[in-house]
Formats: sequence, C-alpha cells, structure tokens
Amino acid sequence: LPNWETMWCSRKVRDLWWQGIPPSVRGKVWSLAIGNELNITHELFDICLARAKERWRSLSTGGSEVENEDAGFSAADREASLELIKLDISRTFPNLCIFQQVLIFVDFRVGLQKSFQKRKERESTKLQQLWSWCLGGPYHDMLHSILGAYTCYRPDVGYVQGMSFIAAVLILNLDTADAFIAFSNLLNKPCQMAFFRVDH
Repeated sequence: LPNWETMWCSRKVRDLWWQGIPPSVRGKVWSLAIGNELNITHELFDICLARAKERWRSLSTGGSEVENEDAGFSAADREASLELIKLDISRTFPNLCIFQQVLIFVDFRVGLQKSFQKRKERESTKLQQLWSWCLGGPYHDMLHSILGAYTCYRPDVGYVQGMSFIAAVLILNLDTADAFIAFSNLLNKPCQMAFFRVDH
C-alpha cells in the first residue's frame, strides 16, 4: 500500500487482486483503486446528507419542498428518488437482514435454526419463539444516508434501481463518508454511469 502509485498496475498486484483482498485492507485498497477524481470531502458528504435529511423531513410532514437549489429538476423527480430508495433498500440483500428497516414475523424455528446450528444449545430458548421482529438492520441507516446524499449530490441522476447493491457492498468495507466518496466516484466513470443514466 505505501507504493500504491507505482505498483497498482503491476502483474503482481493484479494477481493479488484475483486471489482476493484481505478484509483488513479491502476498504483502503478499494478507495485507492477507485480514486477520488471528484475531490469529494467528508464535509461535502455531510452537506449532501443534511440536504437529504431536510427533504425527507419535508416529505414526511407533507410540507413544501425545501429551497429549489436543484434548478431544472422537479420536486416530483426528487420525491420519486427518495421513495424509490426506501423501497429498494428493503430489497437489498434481504437474506442478510442487515440493510432492511423492518422484517415482519421471522419464523425462528425454520429460518434461524439452520444458521444457529453451532450455537443450538445456547440459543435454544430463542429458537422456541415462533415469531419475532427483526428491527433496524445495522446498516440500514448508513445505506439510506449514502443513497439520499447521492441524490442531492447528483440530482441529474437521482436514484436508480440497483444502486443500493453497489453502495451496500462498499458500506460493508468502508465507513459511511468514505463509502459515499467511493460510490460517487465509481458511478462517475463512463461505463458505470451509462447503466444509471436514462438518456444513454
């Protein structure tokens, strides 16, 4: 990693990529590989996130749209993006139960018995419960924040179905602001942007 600039395109590094990057350095390597050509800072992420939160508050209270800083983009388009984010997060890696806000009625006897086989004795009392709620996946708010901030950063793109999967993978390896930086820069590359722009 200290010699990234000179070594990143070498055959040795390419071979290491194909062998898999250890989780302990994966986030750092991904950040270096994606780069930050857009020069996005943590402060810019905070600003975009604050705007997204204001829009969510405005939508939830039925109030008027916040100041029209995104000239040329209708309030309906922005609202549709924010609503699609909510819907799409619930469909993002649903089997992991880490991005969903609420999963209704999980049958512990069927679903979790397999995943708790090694800890069966310790968990036997929990497995006896027929129904339970799985509330607030640990990465739900992070994913929601990154996608909402992105709709404010790139209102011309907004949110497009499927973006949540890319952001989710980044969240699992980077902190929130760094995941936003990587996500924005990755989607800014022509090949990736073509998947998410309607006019391409």
